Amino acid sequence: MTAPTNASTHLGIDGLRYHAEDGHLYYSSPERSLFCRVPISGLTGEATGPISVVATGVSGDDFAIGTGGIAYVTQNPANTVVRVRPDGAVTVIAGALNSTLVAGATSAVFGRTMFDADKLYVVTNGGLAKPVDGNIVTGGKVVRIDRLGFE
Repeated sequence: MTAPTNASTHLGIDGLRYHAEDGHLYYSSPERSLFCRVPISGLTGEATGPISVVATGVSGDDFAIGTGGIAYVTQNPANTVVRVRPDGAVTVIAGALNSTLVAGATSAVFGRTMFDADKLYVVTNGGLAKPVDGNIVTGGKVVRIDRLGFE
């Protein structure tokens, strides 16, 4: 997937994750504001079906995928993290355009131990690329979000 010719960053695909639970390769296209998936063979890596758009209007920088194929997408310039359900429903779970909570959210990952597997860790750049309210830049940080609070 290529970026639109009038794109500001010329990113085609940004985030990319394989989800073994459902056998799909998920990806985000921030310039096209698409969150998509394609079924692939776990043995060959070849596509086994067509690409499908899971959700539109999602300008994802990166994402983590949880159980049931629910994705948690970081939206850097929007200063938000959104939950994208397999049926395409999109819900903001953290941040806002004028919030510094996850200003410049760039990536997300779930904890890897039994103590934090239900926690989503989000890395931010503090709004460096696009300051909050046009002039507020905070230090980059790691924000822990309890997934149980919004499932």
